[in-house]
Amino acid sequence: MHHFQNLVNQNWLQLSKGIMMVSKTRSLLKTISWRIIATATTMYFTWLLSGDISLAVSVGAFNVFVKSFLYYAHERIWLRCKYGTKTIN
Repeated sequence: MHHFQNLVNQNWLQLSKGIMMVSKTRSLLKTISWRIIATATTMYFTWLLSGDISLAVSVGAFNVFVKSFLYYAHERIWLRCKYGTKTIN
């Protein structure tokens, strides 16, 4: 178990085809790609509901900064979580 905990602390994940290190850059790229999708969705529905494109852009811009930070932190915290993981033999 100690070996596995060290792997988790170093951001390594056990996959079906072996072990993969999950870098901070990967987490950052996932943050960016998800933020593009989520912000576009938020802007679309804000515009749809309000009819105000400038409000939609403002809400979208706010979302980019706040939620990007929150997603990245969430991603890195989950990498440290043991729940749903298995030990490597």
